[in-house]
Amino acid sequence: MTDFKEKGSSREWTFSTKLSSFTRQDFKNSHPAISFSVKIFFFGFPNSGKTSIFHRILYDRFSQQYISTIGADLGHATLHINPSNCDNHVEINLLLWDISGADELSSLSHIIYKDTTAFIVVIDVTKPKSLSEAMPLLQDICTFMKQPYVALFFNKIDLQCTDKDFLGNENFMFDEFSLSAKNGENVLESIVEVVVCAVLQEIDKITDK
Repeated sequence: MTDFKEKGSSREWTFSTKLSSFTRQDFKNSHPAISFSVKIFFFGFPNSGKTSIFHRILYDRFSQQYISTIGADLGHATLHINPSNCDNHVEINLLLWDISGADELSSLSHIIYKDTTAFIVVIDVTKPKSLSEAMPLLQDICTFMKQPYVALFFNKIDLQCTDKDFLGNENFMFDEFSLSAKNGENVLESIVEVVVCAVLQEIDKITDK
């Protein structure tokens, strides 16, 4: 079972071991056995829907008006895994970064990438060239980070002009998620799975040392 509640400008979710559909039911917090923070960056070229996904995750809203991100926008959210079980309750505090553009990062990459748990690159599936345009950014991330967790968010699957060749391409070395910022389809499920996968990868890095 997965629920979420809004708390000011922040947002909280809870789910059991299996991810399921999200509802708007409140839940009672218990004291977590483990609590930690993760840092997630959102990248994408103009009109990819990056900021719309960011707002859908944090505020569950969508606007038709396009406003380009200037600098960076920050948001907070909290995941609660198994909150009803005191021994297995895990609290994950998310720091989400919506970064302006995707082609002005190289000179600052070593600074902004520091301590990042996951990178999300938003792809507009209605534009065939958007994936190839994102490749330099993906290479940049892999250059500055050791074994980064990277996810591709294929946005705008609600539109009929979606390029089906984008979806389910097994040649990618990154996790892929198909979603729609406009109607919210698969947005929250995707970000939760990204967080869990990224955290598990970080744990593997530590245990492998």
